[in-house]
Amino acid sequence: MRAALAFQLNFLQHVFTILKQHGRAAIVVPDNVLFEGGTGETVRRELLKQADVHTLLRLPTGIFYAQGVKANVLFFDRKPAASCEFARSKASESLHIS
Repeated sequence: MRAALAFQLNFLQHVFTILKQHGRAAIVVPDNVLFEGGTGETVRRELLKQADVHTLLRLPTGIFYAQGVKANVLFFDRKPAASCEFARSKASESLHIS
């Protein structure tokens, strides 16, 4: 399971790296990828600092992965996160999903 998580995080980092300034991306990831501690937390914090993560779409169980695994579609733009001070301070703390 850890190997799969590493591949998913590497793919997410690769997409962000090759994305041009003001480029847009949408990536399907399993529910646990960005919400785990350790490496997932590090990637999440860096993505929130370096990109405008504007949407996280939670999908029903079994849509993209095996039955019982929830998936998310992460939408982000390659540009600095929101320019207002409040949004920057909140974005650097964590990603909250309702």
